[in-house]
Amino acid sequence: MSTALKAWDAYDKYRQRRRQLKDQADALTVEEKQHPAPAVPAVSGDVRTLAGDLRDRKRELSRAKTILATFEEKGAVECPTCGTSVTTIHEHLEVQRVIVREYPTIIKQETATLAILEEYAEAVRWHELWREGFTARLQANQESREALKNVTAPDGDRDALRSVCAAFAESEATLCTVTSTL
Repeated sequence: MSTALKAWDAYDKYRQRRRQLKDQADALTVEEKQHPAPAVPAVSGDVRTLAGDLRDRKRELSRAKTILATFEEKGAVECPTCGTSVTTIHEHLEVQRVIVREYPTIIKQETATLAILEEYAEAVRWHELWREGFTARLQANQESREALKNVTAPDGDRDALRSVCAAFAESEATLCTVTSTL
């Protein structure tokens, strides 16, 4: 096979590789559209701050329940710790009743908000990991396509070259036959 035909074969391989890279680029475009950034939730806040507030609120609720149980259910007339009369800590007990009444709803809302924010943070983390890999694949594809951008077809007509090579091979075979009969 002639060098010129080998050049055409190499050119065909380049074209096939460019087509593969173009198909990969198209697939990457589709993939990118299928992986949008996570939607920002309607709630906002700092996860650590909210988690700390929630922990504190649960402690306050537990403490308020304990205080009310001590004074209301057991019928205490004075504080078992400091000896203060129940009549002088009436306002304090009323605050504890409000906490016991209102905090469960607040805790439920804060727990839901925290779950949404944690889910969003996790989705963002996974999206960033995907984006990092995607960007690397996209860049590799672009660099490969750029490297093959300036490949041009070899000189000459491939079909004419094939005809000449076939005629040469036929002549060579005939010459071998003639030479062997001499």
